Amino acid sequence: MHKHHNTFNIVSSHYYLSASSSGDYVTSYWPDGAVRVDSVAYTHASTFEVHEVATDEWQLRAVKNNNFLSAENGGGQECVANRPTASGWETFRVAHVSDGQVQLQSFDNHWITVGDVASCSQLLATATSAAAAETFTVVKVPQHRAVNLGSWFVPEKW
Repeated sequence: MHKHHNTFNIVSSHYYLSASSSGDYVTSYWPDGAVRVDSVAYTHASTFEVHEVATDEWQLRAVKNNNFLSAENGGGQECVANRPTASGWETFRVAHVSDGQVQLQSFDNHWITVGDVASCSQLLATATSAAAAETFTVVKVPQHRAVNLGSWFVPEKW
């Protein structure tokens, strides 16, 4: 794998991630914190606050439930968004594949990948090498003006 220079300027900004192979969005579910790659449309549940904690190291907080993405046991299992604070298991090394595309590596060196349909397309930290299935597109969520739509409120800034 050829590693490209960091093309992102991340400072606690909101992004959505989609699997480059399918285009489906990484989505966090509440209340269990399950994370799946199964949404064909961007939603609030697909939004992550990305914190660059060191050069090419990210922590991702799910906006839907305000919890951090974690690779269970540091890797080798599923990923969940149920940690109120971030530490080692919630920190991912970032390999920049190309502009807007990254691969994420867990604490124990497993790559983040998408499970098959039988696993409900769950986000997993189980791949031993990185290829197309472990590549994600990262796009900054545009900011909107505040709009009150009854029970829905879109903030001006996140």
